[in-house]
Parts: sequence; structure tokens; C-alpha cells
Amino acid sequence: MSSSGFSRRGVQLGLWPFVAVLGGTLALGAALAVGAWLCFVDGAIESLAGRESTEDIRAALGEPAAPVLPEPSTYDAAIRPILDAKCAGCHGGEKQKGELSLATREAMQAGGKHGPAVDATMPRLGLMLARISLPVDDDDHMPPGEEDQLTAEELAVLRHWLEQGAPFEGRLAGSPEFHAAGVEQASAGRAGSAEAPGKSAPAADGPPAADASALAALQQALVHVQPLSEGSPLLWIDFAAVASTLDDARARQLLAPLALQVADLSLARSPVGDPTLELLAGFPELRRLDVRATRVGAAGLTALSKHSRLAELVISQNPLGDGCLDALLSMPALARLHAWRADLSPEGLARLRAARPGLLLDDGAVPPSAALEAETEVKFTKPVGAAEIVPPSAGNGGALQGSLAPANTKCPVSGAPVVAKFSIVHEGRVIGFCCPECPKQFWADPAKFLDRLQ
Repeated sequence: MSSSGFSRRGVQLGLWPFVAVLGGTLALGAALAVGAWLCFVDGAIESLAGRESTEDIRAALGEPAAPVLPEPSTYDAAIRPILDAKCAGCHGGEKQKGELSLATREAMQAGGKHGPAVDATMPRLGLMLARISLPVDDDDHMPPGEEDQLTAEELAVLRHWLEQGAPFEGRLAGSPEFHAAGVEQASAGRAGSAEAPGKSAPAADGPPAADASALAALQQALVHVQPLSEGSPLLWIDFAAVASTLDDARARQLLAPLALQVADLSLARSPVGDPTLELLAGFPELRRLDVRATRVGAAGLTALSKHSRLAELVISQNPLGDGCLDALLSMPALARLHAWRADLSPEGLARLRAARPGLLLDDGAVPPSAALEAETEVKFTKPVGAAEIVPPSAGNGGALQGSLAPANTKCPVSGAPVVAKFSIVHEGRVIGFCCPECPKQFWADPAKFLDRLQ
């Protein structure tokens, strides 16, 4: 027997004895009314029996169906909570660093003094994508290094949304799974925690912790290794101390076990080449790579050309030439490139700047210095009479004429003819001398020479 049938029979069996007991005192009309009511209840229950859903019961009772609520967009369900938790402190409704607000869709599209935060037409050039892709210790990384950082889950979701053109409507297919409640809980936890900023634990689905034996091997080889930030599984590795002895085989031996954790890697001044770059193409978390003064070539850069997170690349002091331009232009996340003494031609550099206007390109050139201040036209504070300085083109070497001309024709010290350019002003009179030495003697004792003025 169904639960509906059981309830119906229960109502009947429970009420009929009550009617029977009171039958001697109830009027016939009242008894009939009770019977009619029971028949109605019995029929209603019979009608609803077997209905499996609220919608079926609503339809049986003649009530309108419940409205179907639209599914929230990816922006509302996932992106907005991330921005509120990690960005609103500096780019919200009350405070806008760099004149940038992320509080509304319109503000994000308008951008700040450095340009729009998102770019729907060329997503890879959006400022937000470039800044969150930089290493944490980079001055332009967002959020700043001292602030609470995006978790691996938040970064994956935000990056996917930006790379798809930052749509504010609809759900994105293939978007990484994300639960907004997790952001709210994390935000609440931060508000009540005394833990310093920048210590977010990695998300459960982020990179696993590095293998202890692989870290020990690096340390034993005198290679610098440390977490990218406190509590993060991502690593900063620098081979500077042993660069001269590092080759492709040794690099593979030490780095391959840490493929999922390497984020910032320096191989500068080592003899590694393209085989190592081909290996690094499979390191999904690599954000910064320094291969200055190595043996890398265009083929190695081509292997890295599709890397989705490589944001900063140092290729200085490598004779690459313009043959590497196509590979560089194909790197989707590249935001900063150091390429001084890389044999890139002026035309090649111009091509890079034109194709990637948001790229911070250091080619070693010193930009022309801009004048901080220019002297304005000289204006006299009182009239100078008829005197004027005659330009040298007049044929007199720029001699003084009028009231600024010497009052004497012979030098009061030596008696030689006056040369106008060796003149001084004494007690309102212009006195001329024959050479630059005579004024010195005059100033030592002017009264001695005044009577010699002619």
C-alpha cells in the first residue's frame, strides 16, 4: 500500500468511530455534512496518490508551476566572489589605486590610468591577465606580494574567464570547477585570523607538494630553491652558484621530478640549450624563466611558444636575431620580455611593440631624456635705454653700443685700447679694459685708477 493510500485510510478509520459515538446526538444534516467532507478528502487524496513531484501535485491542484530560476552566469557565480575577496580592498567602490575600479562591469571595461582591466577583443592583452600571471615577487604582480594571494583554484578560474574574453553573461563551457561558497568561507576565515597576508594554503586541486628527495637533490647540488611564497607548493629555483657546470642532461635530472612545482627558474649563464627549453614546455606552472647568456635558440623558444602561463622571459645576451620573433609573439601569457643584446633588429623590435602594445620590452636602449624644465625668455625688470647687443653677423663681433658701451677708450690699468667684451660696471659707469687680467687689478683698488679713465 502506498503512503498516500495509508494516509487516506487512516483518516477514514479515525473519523468514522467519532461520528458513530456522537450519532445519537448529532442531527442528521450534520452527519451528512461530515460524510460529505470525508468523501471530499478521500477523493482529493485519491487524486494526489502516486504523484511523485511537487510539480505534479501543483498541476493536480490547479496551481501555477513554480518559476524556473535562470542559472547564474560564470561571472556572477565565480568571478565576482574572487574579485570581492582578493581585489576590492584596493580596486573597489571606495578605493581605486591606479584609478582602476573592479566594482562594476562598466568600471572594469573602462579601466584605469594604465588601460582597461579586460579586453574582450584581444583577451591576451588584458591588463588583469598580465598582472595575475607575473611572479609574486614582481613589482607589477597583482595582488601585491604582501597581500593575500589567489589560490591555485581561483587563479585557474579567473585566467580561464579572462582568456575567453571576460564575458559577463552566460556560463563558460569547460570552466574549471569553482564554488563561490569556498571564497566566502575563506574570506570569513581571513577576517577572523591573525595569520599574515600572503599565506594562503594551496587549493586541494592545486599542484601537489614537491618530492622531498628531489628538493634534497637540488640542495646537495648547491642549487638555490625555496617556495614562491610561504605555504605555496610552487618553487623558485636558481642555478647561479653552479651555472658553469650545468648542462642539458643535468638540468633534466634535477628539474624533471619537479615539473609540477617549478614557477620561477633561472638558468642564466649556463651552457644549457634547446633540449632544456623543450623539457620546460611541459612545466605547467612556469611563470618566469631566465636563460640569459646560455645556448638557447629559436627552436627552443618555439617549443615554449604555446606555454599558457609563461609571463616573464629573459633572453638577453643570446644571439637569437629576428628568427625568434614568431615564437615570442605566439606566447599567449608573455607580459615582460628582457631582450637586450639579443641581436633583435630595430625593425624586429618595432614589430614586437606593434603586435603586443601591452608587452613590457627591455631592449637595453636608453630612452631620450625629457627636459624637466626650460628657461623662459629673459625679460629686463627696468628699461635699458638705447643700448643693444649687436649680433656677430653685423661684423663687429657683438660689440656693445649705446649706454652699455664703455665710457673710456683706453684701459685705466695698462693704457692700451679698450676691448668691449672686457667691461665692468662701477658706480653706474661702464668701464672697459684691454684684457681679462686688468679688471682684477682695478677691483683691488678702484680709486687708484679712476683718474686715468679717458
